[in-house]
This record gives sequence, structure tokens and C-alpha cells, in this order.
Amino acid sequence: MVGRFYDEFISEFDDLYRDDVKRLMFAILFSSNKFKNGVGVPYSNEKKVFKSVYPLIYEITKTLKDGDKYGESESYKNLSISLQQLESFIFIDVIAKELCENGIIPLTIHDSFIVSKDEAEEVLKIACNVFKTIF
Repeated sequence: MVGRFYDEFISEFDDLYRDDVKRLMFAILFSSNKFKNGVGVPYSNEKKVFKSVYPLIYEITKTLKDGDKYGESESYKNLSISLQQLESFIFIDVIAKELCENGIIPLTIHDSFIVSKDEAEEVLKIACNVFKTIF
């Protein structure tokens, strides 16, 4: 199952590599879905392909990005902001807290932890359990 997300999407293109698709995915997921100042919807063709491969994920992200139908011009940023807040909550408020409760004091850098080598296995176990519980 690991790695299939990009691999399934890349199969729809002839001239892209996996790293290209990773960059493209960020553009698709985090760019606006609306016309702005007479300019078309950014990455509209790629979004149509994404919708054909992942229709449910497309509709969820589109709904989250559309926000207020009555003029909230920057609502497409809601998805990225919500994901950043969720990531912060999971890593700082849940995983790091549980690590500290287990005597492991991590240094956090975005979505990662710096711990001693002998603590790494326990950290991975705790982090995996947290993700299984939340998701």
C-alpha cells in the first residue's frame, strides 16, 4: 500500500517522474479552484486527471478549499492551514506528549523527532500507535 498514491496518479501521464508528481500534487491540492482576475483555474487539466483517479479525495479537497460561496476569495488556503494545524496537533500535543510521559524527551522539527538512537524504535512504535488511533 505504501507509495501507491503517487504511482497510481503518475500512470495517467507519459512524461512525468515520481518527484514531478509529488510537486504537481502539492499544486493540485493547495491551489485555488476558482477563476481569479480573468485567469483560469490553476492546474485545471491536472485537477481533472486527479478527479478521474481519486474522485472522492478530489470532492473532499474541493469542498474544503471552496469554503464560503459568497466571496471568501482566499478560502482555498483553508485546506493547507487545516492540515498544518492537524500535523502540529498530532506531533506536539499527542505524540511528543506521550513520548515525554514515557521518559523520552524529543526535539521536534516539523513532522519529525530527534531522539537518541536507542529510543528510535520506541518512538516509532508510539508514533504508529497514535496514527492508528487517530486515523
